[in-house]
Amino acid sequence: MSSTKQKAILYAGIICSALHAALVVFVLYAIVFATEQDWPMYWAIFLPIDFPYSLLVTVGHGVLPHHIALREPFGDVPNFILPFIILGIGGTIWWFFLPQWILRAALTLLRRVRRS
Repeated sequence: MSSTKQKAILYAGIICSALHAALVVFVLYAIVFATEQDWPMYWAIFLPIDFPYSLLVTVGHGVLPHHIALREPFGDVPNFILPFIILGIGGTIWWFFLPQWILRAALTLLRRVRRS
């Protein structure tokens, strides 16, 4: 694969992860300055975006403690800390690698089709 294609694939991952990170920052801002009680639902936007990676959020809800000694929303483990780690940080990393995997697979498939 040429270095131009490799750079394009890398840039695709950087752009997708940057867009995801910007959405995370927007959601964090909305949560921190939320006046509604349903702020945990703000994380729901990431469930279809980060699927299937986002399913990991459901694993920790019954296992982790519910609150730690921090002010709301920062002390709410299942509704703030867990989704932030899985969807905010992990989802951004997911969107760095996912476009690269898809583009590499598509280029490999296209190369095989052209050979035959």
